[in-house]
Amino acid sequence: MARRYLLNDDPVEECVEALVATSGGELARLDGFEKGVRVVVRAGYEELKSQGRVAVVCGGGSGHEPGYCGMVGEGLLTAAVAGDVFASPTERSVFETIRTVTGDAGCLVVVMNYMGDRLHFGLAVTRARQLGLPVNMVIVSDDIGIPGLPREKSRGIAGATLVLKQACCAAENQATLDEVTAVARQAAAGVRSIGVSTTECTPIRPVESPEPPRFTPAEMEVGLGIHGEPGSRVLPFEQPAALCARLVKQLAAGSEVAAEAGHALLVNNLGTCTVMEMLHISKSALSACSAAGIDVAVLVTGAMVTSLDMRGFSLSLMPLQSDVELGRLTAPTTAPGWGRVTRLQGPAAKPVQLQPEISAPPADERDTCAPGEGGVALRGLLERGLEAACRALAGAEAELNDLDRRVGDGDCGTTLANGASRVLRDMAGYPRAPHEFIRGVARSLEQSMGGTTGGLYAIALEAAANALQKAQSCAWQALAASFAAGVSAVTEYGGAEEGGRTMQDALIPAAKALQGTGSLAQAAAHAGEGCERTSTLKALHGRTTYVREEDVRGVKDPGAYAVAIWLDAVAKSVA
Repeated sequence: MARRYLLNDDPVEECVEALVATSGGELARLDGFEKGVRVVVRAGYEELKSQGRVAVVCGGGSGHEPGYCGMVGEGLLTAAVAGDVFASPTERSVFETIRTVTGDAGCLVVVMNYMGDRLHFGLAVTRARQLGLPVNMVIVSDDIGIPGLPREKSRGIAGATLVLKQACCAAENQATLDEVTAVARQAAAGVRSIGVSTTECTPIRPVESPEPPRFTPAEMEVGLGIHGEPGSRVLPFEQPAALCARLVKQLAAGSEVAAEAGHALLVNNLGTCTVMEMLHISKSALSACSAAGIDVAVLVTGAMVTSLDMRGFSLSLMPLQSDVELGRLTAPTTAPGWGRVTRLQGPAAKPVQLQPEISAPPADERDTCAPGEGGVALRGLLERGLEAACRALAGAEAELNDLDRRVGDGDCGTTLANGASRVLRDMAGYPRAPHEFIRGVARSLEQSMGGTTGGLYAIALEAAANALQKAQSCAWQALAASFAAGVSAVTEYGGAEEGGRTMQDALIPAAKALQGTGSLAQAAAHAGEGCERTSTLKALHGRTTYVREEDVRGVKDPGAYAVAIWLDAVAKSVA
């Protein structure tokens, strides 16, 4: 399916306006330009000029948000200039920005190493110097993704944000223009970055004759830029652990700058990696650095310099030569686009040990009921019935998943099969007393079945065990009452009752039949009938409530069907 962006008619213009509007007065827009010129400045830049602070300016094409306008704020940029998507801003917009924010202390302009940016920013700096303004320029070329390319020809990518933080923090601390420039140049000389993606970015405007994909869904592209340009190579897809080991090895090779205070590691989201993916990537990158003997003193994570909707990430390593450099990266900033910074000190915290469980009263270890209570070897019946139920659910995994795909998220069968497998594995170790045996089943399910289903079954079993323990009887009436207690607990904690198109439509009729007749066969039959009725019911509880009624009409509820399956298996096993 073609990607569609949730954007208004003028994507870049409104993006800049939104950034200012949502800043709480921290940011302002430089006004007075013709349409198409977009500059964001710190709201208090005039005060900074009067205080003798060096201004730091950056910018580039849009589509990399929050870079670079999102890096404006206290502790970071004085101003940023935004061009069209993946296009350098005009020379005039850069020049007027420099002219506006530069005071007697001067201005440092930081530029990514792209031809358009170098030309437009360079010409603007030249014009500003002609007016007598003290302006320096530093070019960042941190991308090492293309083997054999000289550093001065490499692209500027996400590592530039670490350079900006170093320079801007120095400026914030009243360093001179030459000092701020030296800080930026030293940082730019040391930082190295490389990117990888599993997708290309999608143009905001549809392309009439799009190019064929450069790589398949089973592949990934390494060494790519941030404007949709091809990477240096296409490789088979790798998981984060192996991939980060590959990238870190490349980052470490050829680094010539000393790291007396460790390294800064930036894990940058190129667009649409999920939070879960970024956590895996960050952990894998840290592990790869440790394995390579790279001491990471500070970790920066987040979407800092993106490439529209590209599903990928980049890693940047910056050697730190002093605690001062480390402190600049961890210093606070109000810039909305700056990522999460973590100072890594010492080994990871040891896992916190669980407190010992409070011992329950000694369990009744009888495995048979007294003659007056029915004389049934209940433990044997429980084992036989439970094993039959588990094997029936395991055999129905695919059928239940297929049913669940039509009304939910498609994992009902797998969830129940996982629980069944765990119960079969644990069964031999359950206590002998019937109520403790049932509690053992509950704990197995609680540990192996995620989501709502596991919770509901565990609640039902715990409630049934409690009722059976209180009854101090193994007569069929007590067993039927404990079953009903479990079903009632599902209603109490889950909220579903009969008629809501859930597992309760099978469980409640079964409980009533068991209490009324004492027959498991009758209970199973009523559960099956209740399950069939769900195909005509409107969903009042559970995930199916989010599905259109017409889409599930005629489809029975998978939770109710699962109950009918295992209860029928239990009834047949003890017949």
